Amino acid sequence: MNPEVWGFIGAILGASTSILTTFINNKNSNRIQSNLELNRRRELFREFQRDNLLKIQEKISKNMRLIGKAHIEDLSYFKETNKWNHADLSTELDNSLADSFRELSFMIERVDNNELREKLKKLIEQMAKCLFSQNLTESKEEIKKMTFELDNLMEDLGVVLRSYY
Repeated sequence: MNPEVWGFIGAILGASTSILTTFINNKNSNRIQSNLELNRRRELFREFQRDNLLKIQEKISKNMRLIGKAHIEDLSYFKETNKWNHADLSTELDNSLADSFRELSFMIERVDNNELREKLKKLIEQMAKCLFSQNLTESKEEIKKMTFELDNLMEDLGVVLRSYY
């Protein structure tokens, strides 16, 4: 074969190798970029869940304090009138309770873990029962139940929260 043919074959092989190498590099680069994006999204999700669960812990604590204040107001009214659950809560306390329950409900719906979300909803229901008890004995009983559920829930919430670190 003459040298021009060998030169032409060499040029074709060189160009083909270059094209194949570029294709492989681009494919690997795209795969790496996709993995990075997927990891970034996963970390954003984990961070959101972590932050949401921490806010829920704080909001539950605030709700407990507000329920305690409502109970004290009910007790004061009961001592004066011997009637339970007929007193209107102070406007500030009533608004704070409504806002706190609303915000907590929103946060609970954002929880990814279904089991934990259901337990949180159950706690919210128990908190509401404390506010609508029909007598002093029932109120004390509902507060005991709420405290028991809260203790169990905080343990589960801690486990889920740690899994996002």
